[in-house]
Amino acid sequence: MTPLRVMYALLLVLVMICILISAGCISQPATENRTRNASVSAPIITPVVTPVQIQCPPQKDITPWIIINPVSNHYVGDVFEINGTTNLKEKEELFFNVYEPPHTTPYQISPATRIYSGEEGVTEIMKNDCRPNIWSFLVNTSGFRPSYYHVLVSNTKNTTWNETWNDTFFTIYPVASKPLTEEK
Repeated sequence: MTPLRVMYALLLVLVMICILISAGCISQPATENRTRNASVSAPIITPVVTPVQIQCPPQKDITPWIIINPVSNHYVGDVFEINGTTNLKEKEELFFNVYEPPHTTPYQISPATRIYSGEEGVTEIMKNDCRPNIWSFLVNTSGFRPSYYHVLVSNTKNTTWNETWNDTFFTIYPVASKPLTEEK
């Protein structure tokens, strides 16, 4: 290696060391806090949170629908929620009817003297951002008999051809058949 190349290599190493020292990458640690007497008056910047305005895409399918989420079987005395989704408008009322159909009863009672158990009422549709709107209602089966039950949810109180509706079924079992310990 020629002396000129050695001199260039040493000069290059010296320049790199100077750059590292001036950048603060190589320095001696301070033995004391150097900002003890310094006053810093930097402005405190607090981020301003702006609510996000969600623009929902326009609905392409304008055919109204109601979906009832699956309803599991229950026991007499259970209180549970029946819920679902719909594309009907927020705050519109839905009518629900949970009833024991006359042809499914195991009891040998005349239909004229038969008292059916069930529940009916009104629930309001709630907004769900850009997703389908939601609805729900509670069912208290304390006064129900063990039987097969029909759930009907619609946007009109009377059965007409222009209503939007959906239905499902579930079973209520006697308390005596309820397991003592349920799996979690």
